[in-house]
Amino acid sequence: MPSIWHVSLTGIVEGCFIERALSEYRQPPRAPFDDSDADVIFRSCDGVDFRLHKNIITRASSVWADMLGPLDSKHTVTLAEDTETLDNLLRLCYPVSRPQLTELGDVREALHAASKYGIHPAIAVLRESLLQFLHSEPLRVYCIAYMCQCGDTAQTAATRLLQDASFADPLQLTPPPEFETLPAIALCAFVTYRRKCVQAAQAAFKDHEWMHSGHHSHRFPDLAKKGGVSSAWVWLTCTTCSENTQSMSIRRPGKPPVEHIVYPRKWWQKYFDAAEKELSLRPLGSVVSQPQLTRPALAEAVECQICRQKAVLDFGDYTDAMAERIDNAVSKVKIELPFR
Repeated sequence: MPSIWHVSLTGIVEGCFIERALSEYRQPPRAPFDDSDADVIFRSCDGVDFRLHKNIITRASSVWADMLGPLDSKHTVTLAEDTETLDNLLRLCYPVSRPQLTELGDVREALHAASKYGIHPAIAVLRESLLQFLHSEPLRVYCIAYMCQCGDTAQTAATRLLQDASFADPLQLTPPPEFETLPAIALCAFVTYRRKCVQAAQAAFKDHEWMHSGHHSHRFPDLAKKGGVSSAWVWLTCTTCSENTQSMSIRRPGKPPVEHIVYPRKWWQKYFDAAEKELSLRPLGSVVSQPQLTRPALAEAVECQICRQKAVLDFGDYTDAMAERIDNAVSKVKIELPFR
């Protein structure tokens, strides 16, 4: 059986059709790829020719080098890409002005072609172009990065998708065009990643051990040093306003450790329950300080003579520290991709 690069009269090379005469093209060459001294022509699938120099394109792509190696000079190679895609791609290989990639679809096609032909400098540039659409179309960016096996870009896009609660169930979204060819395992990878991020965020948030004995100025072991109970979180020390029905166990270090049972204030528990639910939709540290969560709680807190003295300051310290803990925990979760 002939090798994969075997050329017949109208030979086929890795899906590319070889035609003999350099001068026979269907449409005029496209500037700036119209040099008269070109020694190879790439023809787009829609019939536009690009007059090129073999020594440049074979240095840019090992695939093109292998494809053109067995051939004599002055061949026309019809590629599967259309005119715009080839123009964008070749501009990243030649010392000419770079393409103006303002449409995500153009970036997708160029990146797919660059990956197909192994043009690594172009891949690096196109990855940066892809990230320009991260905030406006993160799901499409994730899909494109996955299909082009850009692991770091896929991770960045998956992390960005955590910011929007509508992506909690991607199957309920209006499908982007990439869903037509995206393998199902790509969606499974994102759904699994997101679930792990939610678990990590909620675990950090529900860590009551940190709240009463973590590395912060409100921990219970420091009560004696900080002036007694008034230094601890006010929702754990107030005994005036309504308490939650569920208790919290607090351990002070010692031999043996001393355990205390406290009942957080009801206004704080309402906030906690609402924030935990919101974290299931958006596992981000910024969630815990959202005004729609903190304002109702503080509105109740200021009605208490004890809580009103410290609630605002304590809540600020708490949400700042907790946001950092949540983001820390979520950042350790990585999406599992088959090509990383």
